[in-house]
Amino acid sequence: MADQTYVLVDPHLIHFKKILKKVIKQDKNYLRYEAFFNFLMKRNQLAILRTGEGTLFMGSILRRIFLTKIFNQLEFWIWLRINKIDTSKVKIYNSILEINKEKEVIFDFAYTWKYKNNSYISELVNYEGLILVHMTHYFQNTKSIFDVLSKLKKFALISEGKVSASSFFREKFEKSVIEFNVPFTIDHLLDRDNSILTDTQNIREDKCLIIGSITKYYDIDLIEHFDSIYLNQDRSIFRYRAFDLPLFVFDPPKPTIDKKKFSTSRGKKYRKEIKEIYSEVCAFFTGVEDIGLPSINTFEGMFYGAAYIGPDDEVHQSLGLKDGQNFFSYESGNFLDFMRVVRYTIANPKILQSVANRGQIYVKENFISQKIYNDLLDNVDKKFF
Repeated sequence: MADQTYVLVDPHLIHFKKILKKVIKQDKNYLRYEAFFNFLMKRNQLAILRTGEGTLFMGSILRRIFLTKIFNQLEFWIWLRINKIDTSKVKIYNSILEINKEKEVIFDFAYTWKYKNNSYISELVNYEGLILVHMTHYFQNTKSIFDVLSKLKKFALISEGKVSASSFFREKFEKSVIEFNVPFTIDHLLDRDNSILTDTQNIREDKCLIIGSITKYYDIDLIEHFDSIYLNQDRSIFRYRAFDLPLFVFDPPKPTIDKKKFSTSRGKKYRKEIKEIYSEVCAFFTGVEDIGLPSINTFEGMFYGAAYIGPDDEVHQSLGLKDGQNFFSYESGNFLDFMRVVRYTIANPKILQSVANRGQIYVKENFISQKIYNDLLDNVDKKFF
């Protein structure tokens, strides 16, 4: 494996480590990409690019303050301090022009480009080295993202599923792309108290959990393409249609108010530990984003021994999930077929338990950071170096 350095762009604004704004507000830090940060750090292959053009303090006054040179630097250096990052072991750049295109790879998140001014984007599109573009949350500013992608000289996409399989992506970006599948990892679950009797079915309710918030997007291109304002159509539609059916429980909890006042907010008083949520049911469903990205709920639920019910699409194929072996599939977008699968799994507890057990083993063996990120670096090396 080659020893290229990976340059993370403005990691203090991404879920790599604790984010200053969340620490101040005492909000939950998701640390979604911390395992990748630590992986690169341990291998001495980590560098950081601080553009000086991003802040998570989004109020009009706060944003003007934190985008000034002094406060922007302060936000970044406090982030380094609260996360105890040893700067003697990490190169920190202030411009793309400082990066060695032969030995270093830029790792950037496309959705953050909406916060960057023309000078950074200009440097990015003129960069002749390799750029890995992470496509999570790209539904926030699709037009500008596709515009920048079309101008990049040398790049590959990174996604947790297979984002290029989305009908929307194929319609809006006709060029062929190189894409590396880098799924979520389950490392954040390994250090928890995981004393759950996953092989004792009678401790679980014979119900299917529908989990995940209902997110709306406001990108006109997405709305027109999918004829919907919901990021995850199956989740939003299935949740609504399943409200009164006894086979289901919900997280966020099932609202007690009238359907016409349908609410999806998850109040803090309802929050449970992840292991509690999934250990109470025998099966769960969370759906896939319209733009082709899976939910981290998929991996967490399978880790805790609940059988996963998901759509029969390219995303799940790319993750190695196989119907009847490590998950149950239904025809994407078809609620009646979804109900058929739910009824079948509940009515056949031995089959359900067997699939749940194999799914749990599959996730634990294949979605750990060491394996996922070793594969990524190997694949990048083979393709580009």
